[in-house]
Amino acid sequence: FKSVKPVIEENLVNKTKIINIEVEEKPTGEIYAGAGTGTSGSSLTFGIKENNFLGQGKRIDTNFLISDTSIQGIFSLTNPNFRNSNKSLNTSIESTKTDMMSKFGYESNKTGFTVGTSFEQAENLFFSPSFSTYYETLDTSSKASTAKKKQDGSYLDSNFSYGLTLNKLNQNFQPSEGSRNKFSQNIPILSDDWAFANTYTFSKYLRLGKDSIFSRITL
Repeated sequence: FKSVKPVIEENLVNKTKIINIEVEEKPTGEIYAGAGTGTSGSSLTFGIKENNFLGQGKRIDTNFLISDTSIQGIFSLTNPNFRNSNKSLNTSIESTKTDMMSKFGYESNKTGFTVGTSFEQAENLFFSPSFSTYYETLDTSSKASTAKKKQDGSYLDSNFSYGLTLNKLNQNFQPSEGSRNKFSQNIPILSDDWAFANTYTFSKYLRLGKDSIFSRITL
């Protein structure tokens, strides 16, 4: 709701109270579209977002991108409280096709999905594991570079990733005090390069005055 205003009417004779609640709803979804053109070509984007699907607080996000050389579509669904478990369930499906055969001699197709969850493991400590699988094909011609020709073929990549976040901010939206530590790691399960990726970020917020906030982020 955009606003909730309770109005209490007292009846001193009967010693009762009537509580009237006035609520003002706000839009929970949006539709957007855009178009652009430049030296690299033209593109068209279209998407639909819904933050309260079926009135259950579920979030849906769809995004489509069409350009002179590529087509991309992403669909994601987030359930912030899956089956009243206080755990979120995040799923997404993605498909991308890039056609650079006429210019650079290659064409790629990539399709896959990601499933993950997030929950509070201990006080202020959040754990967010996820699993992803993507299938990609790359076709080349005689115009392709030597590096692209070596990559010609099909690939199946599966990865497990997780994040640990220690959140001691006073509030998540526009915080003014506190700190946040986040460590994330990507672990390949089935891959050609078997590359591990580790990321650590530290954020600190300090209130310097009534209208000034200092923030520092360390990687």
